[in-house]
Amino acid sequence: MRIVHKMIIGYVVIICIPFIIFGFVFYNLIVQNVLDEYSRGRQNFLEQSNRNLNISLAQSEAATKLFQNNDSIIEYLARRQLTDADMVFTYLKDIEPTITYAVTGNPLIGRLSIYNNNEEQLPLPPDIQPISQLIRSIADPERWEQLRGIPPGKGKWFYSAGTEDEFPTFSYYSRIFNNQYSHELGLIEIALKPDALREFYETVSLAEGSSYVIVDQTAKLVYRSDNFPDDPALASEIGKLAASDAEYVYLSDKKVLLNRIHLGTFGLDSVLVTPVHSLFNGMQGREGIYIGVGVLLLVALSLVYYKFAASMAKRVIRLTKHIKRLNPGRPATFKGETGNDEIGGLIRSYNAMIELNNELFHKAHRLEMMKKDAEYKMLEAQIRPHFLYNTLESMRMLAKINGDHQVADMAYTLGELLRYSITKKNPVTLQDEVDHLQRYIAIQKIRMESRLIFEYEDNGADLGSLICPKFLLQPIVENSIIHGISGLRRTGIVRLEIAQEGPRITISISDNGVGIAEDELWKLRSRLDSPLLQIEGGIGLHNVNERIKAFYGEGSGLSVVSHVDKGSTFTLVLLAKGGDRDD
Repeated sequence: MRIVHKMIIGYVVIICIPFIIFGFVFYNLIVQNVLDEYSRGRQNFLEQSNRNLNISLAQSEAATKLFQNNDSIIEYLARRQLTDADMVFTYLKDIEPTITYAVTGNPLIGRLSIYNNNEEQLPLPPDIQPISQLIRSIADPERWEQLRGIPPGKGKWFYSAGTEDEFPTFSYYSRIFNNQYSHELGLIEIALKPDALREFYETVSLAEGSSYVIVDQTAKLVYRSDNFPDDPALASEIGKLAASDAEYVYLSDKKVLLNRIHLGTFGLDSVLVTPVHSLFNGMQGREGIYIGVGVLLLVALSLVYYKFAASMAKRVIRLTKHIKRLNPGRPATFKGETGNDEIGGLIRSYNAMIELNNELFHKAHRLEMMKKDAEYKMLEAQIRPHFLYNTLESMRMLAKINGDHQVADMAYTLGELLRYSITKKNPVTLQDEVDHLQRYIAIQKIRMESRLIFEYEDNGADLGSLICPKFLLQPIVENSIIHGISGLRRTGIVRLEIAQEGPRITISISDNGVGIAEDELWKLRSRLDSPLLQIEGGIGLHNVNERIKAFYGEGSGLSVVSHVDKGSTFTLVLLAKGGDRDD
């Protein structure tokens, strides 16, 4: 194969294929990031809207207190011997203004009715009606029993559903008693406006083409919006989401986002269906620009590659032609461009060989040895942290593409370790230290496999609020693994336990390793007690101990207990009064 063909193949393999793969992966990462951000943002918006709705419903429920705590209304419902004129007067004076105030003061309430247990009193519909009227309207013995079981001072929401295309109605019921709560006087019904919740769904379904459904606790369809697509597969996915604990799910095959809202007040779930094609309309409209930029970049890379490739190929071709034209009797040196790269070295070597051959040809008894010294210098390049992170992420993505998930996980964990080590500012929280330690353990487990077990217990300590210096735990655990359990034939166990008693935090790190001999343990304790750093060992533990004392003050520090062939226990005592210091 000619060198030109090799150059073309090298160009395709080195430039084109990696560029296309990188562009494809990068574009998909952008799309996935945009989709994730949009999904989380939409779910947060829906949850906030749902909280606002619950607040409005709670305000509607509070309207019943106006009647339970109104002596005039209680007296009216409790009295049995009233003339029609007295009842009408009391109604116009006390009851009707209260009902009007409750209905007009809350935009969700459509109707408020009192159902009187005293059938003898004059009904004043729709505000005051006999309880028998409510019993006839309910026509459901089970629901009536639920109404009768509402505790005093409490209430319960009910919904009435028609067909799947009819929006359900919602009503709130509360029992009303006399002032001593010894006798039930009737029931209060608050009926929401027919369009109250419909307006809520119209507010949260702002995206173009959005639709929604309402399902009960058994994932049975209660209502679906007019524009909900007639798709059995989509309905099945909605049922799965309603039966799970997930908040949202993206269906890539249908290009829709499903967001779930739990309407706990009514015992219902609502699933909003949002097409995401509009989310990427702008990006798709700029695909031509992206492709154009990519092509220009590829052309620029091609020109650079051609410049270097041509400088090598032309010299090789000229040298080959020169060799073919050589006169065996009098070989001549190559007079063309040489250069300072490997090909230039090859040409210079060829010319030197020709010169040597000519000298041997003319001076048979003369032998001249030519020596060359080559010096290679290493250039230090400072690799910026973000370049290192991107490199590890690229490794992780390539490993995932190749199906090597263990390498992908290891690359991700290593990236997180380096990110914490390089970019995480000091001080940090104790929770950050625990998370960093668990990533370190994850990498060690890949190396040691089943020979390493890590146990962790925080006993409910509030780790996120405690400030501590960086690298507080890892050096100790690393010491336990390297010096304690790495040489064991049995399974090594490293246990981390954190306990909090007021401002005092106690951290225990123990292992079942080889332990520390008595004389070495005495030396280690002496080094920990000494404020001066000693060269003969224990530098990492001494450093941790001194940083703890400097950060948290006196009373804090590191202690160690060890038994040969049983293991070691390192105990850190941290006093939270030093939490505002810097390391």
